Amino acid sequence: MATALRLAEHGVDAVLLESAFCGHGSGSRNAGQLASAPGGDIQLLNLLYRKRMPAIIRLPENAAAHVEGLIEALGIDCDYEATGNVFVAVSRGQLGRTRRIAKILRRAGAHVEEGTAGELGIPHGFLGGMRARSAAGS
Repeated sequence: MATALRLAEHGVDAVLLESAFCGHGSGSRNAGQLASAPGGDIQLLNLLYRKRMPAIIRLPENAAAHVEGLIEALGIDCDYEATGNVFVAVSRGQLGRTRRIAKILRRAGAHVEEGTAGELGIPHGFLGGMRARSAAGS
């Protein structure tokens, strides 16, 4: 939907086809998520592109802020909640990895909150983890 809107802003006659109403359901593997943190292996990205990490972090944050702005400016009723992305751990080893990722993200300028399952509001089956929020959704 955002692509069709952007094309129309630039004078392109764009058509958006939906099986139900605009924004209904998930698209492919997305399931309606709006990520404010980069996908993939953040530790590997940091290893290979440490100097570029701030820009890598800004890209999904800016994308999330752009979509949030469209939702607000156009009055799109889509039940969107800016809750951030949660990285969870079920073992102490995973919790250590989550802490390392949080440190990388924080150093690159991301808005990261670490905590226990109770502090992050995630199910008790998890030990804890971190939540990455966009600058706009903080």
